[in-house]
Amino acid sequence: MPELPEVESARSVIAGSALHRRIDDVDDRDTYECRPHPPGELRDALVGRTIVAAHRRGKLMYCETSDDGPLLGIHLGMAGRILVTRPSGETDEGGDYAGSGRGRSANARKPE
Repeated sequence: MPELPEVESARSVIAGSALHRRIDDVDDRDTYECRPHPPGELRDALVGRTIVAAHRRGKLMYCETSDDGPLLGIHLGMAGRILVTRPSGETDEGGDYAGSGRGRSANARKPE
């Protein structure tokens, strides 16, 4: 299970790369992952909004959405991670994942 540094890493990726960007689509078809919401409910509530703030309390993250929209709760589970693709195509990732460069751009050069 991710520990606090991994969760903070994921939160900081959201704060650094996803704030004030429009939510274009949400895949909420997985009824286990999106429980207790039925397919379509999360998508309808989030598409068109922006993420305006990213918070962490312990191992739980939540994001505020624009226009008094819903809070989006995020839990990384056993080995979750957050991926945010920038307009440039580079991907920022944070959380608990296999590999190196935790919390850095996936396309960034590693120090030698």
